[in-house]
Amino acid sequence: MKTNTLISIESIKENTQLFNNIESTKIRPSILLAQDTELQDILGSSLYNFIYNKRSVNGEWTGLTSTQQTFVDDYITPALMYYAVAEFVRSSWAEINNIGVVQNGTEQSKPLSAKDHDKYVAYFVDKANFYVARMRKWFCDQTDRSDEIFSLYEQSTQNKQPNINTPNDFGIFFPTSHS
Repeated sequence: MKTNTLISIESIKENTQLFNNIESTKIRPSILLAQDTELQDILGSSLYNFIYNKRSVNGEWTGLTSTQQTFVDDYITPALMYYAVAEFVRSSWAEINNIGVVQNGTEQSKPLSAKDHDKYVAYFVDKANFYVARMRKWFCDQTDRSDEIFSLYEQSTQNKQPNINTPNDFGIFFPTSHS
């Protein structure tokens, strides 16, 4: 698993339902897991590693072309934000402490039922999938495929067969010629 995040914790807090009352140290593992389990699966390893290596340790993007910047800003960032929030909600259901695994809650709040919790997770996954679908359309609509991200994706997914057991494993279809 990579150790740097492709999105900032602050951007998640500013742009999603995870506001400033959530400790940053609790959000970071969700971002890393979403990157590893969702984003890398969607982009393929070559494109994922290419994008990952464009993000510096201090959180700045370096050396992106305008096409790559659009790809990151308009598609990767929002999809990853919502996958990370879904992962956070999944993991916030319970907490491991010195007495074992306990369900989170306070005297003033009541935890969601398991059914409602699952619906809330699905809500965020649906939002992320919306941006992935939009990304697929953007990729297919591009007439100029000279940017490196197009060949990297094709290289990553050339011999990949979709996994019907994984809802997000649909890849991005690239026509061989664009008419």
